[in-house]
Amino acid sequence: MGRAPSAWRRGITTTEVLVGMVIGGLVLSGAAQLGRSAIRLWHNSQARVQGRDYLELATERMAVDIREGLSVDVAQSGLDYFTVVMPLVEVADIYLVPLVDGDRITYYLSDESGAFAATGNILWRQVNGTPDAAWAVRGDRPIVALGDDGLQFTYGSDSPPRDVTISLTARTESGLMVIDQSLTTTIALRNRIIADGEPASG
Repeated sequence: MGRAPSAWRRGITTTEVLVGMVIGGLVLSGAAQLGRSAIRLWHNSQARVQGRDYLELATERMAVDIREGLSVDVAQSGLDYFTVVMPLVEVADIYLVPLVDGDRITYYLSDESGAFAATGNILWRQVNGTPDAAWAVRGDRPIVALGDDGLQFTYGSDSPPRDVTISLTARTESGLMVIDQSLTTTIALRNRIIADGEPASG
């Protein structure tokens, strides 16, 4: 049997190797870029979920006091801080009847010290003028990081108001992206309505 033509015995040329390397590099680069995009999208999604969770949890923790509130302390409430007067507790979390003024609870933004006059973006709860270090929105810290204008209150038209609207803005960071999310909720002071002799709702 004769020898096969030399073309059949030829190996891969340098040009073919280089072309293969270029194509392989492009495929790997595209895959890496796709992976980075997927990871970035996942981090952004997690940041949004975390921010939303903070907003919902912070709103609900404040709503517990506001719903049970007897009145708004108008003199100690403003656009970015709010004081609710709770009914006086007689014993074992049972309110004294007829309802009368008890503790005053204030929500406001401060720094890690919790001082009312301090500037910060941490949500604090104050009871009768004393920061409540035991109050926690999540974990063992009494804080939720909010935006620069992350806490706003508006009040119903009644005098004193019978409902309060809370507007919260949470700021979370994902890489170089800053994500702001807002949540607005209106809450009725049920004991204020009951004290007025009307059925509570909301």
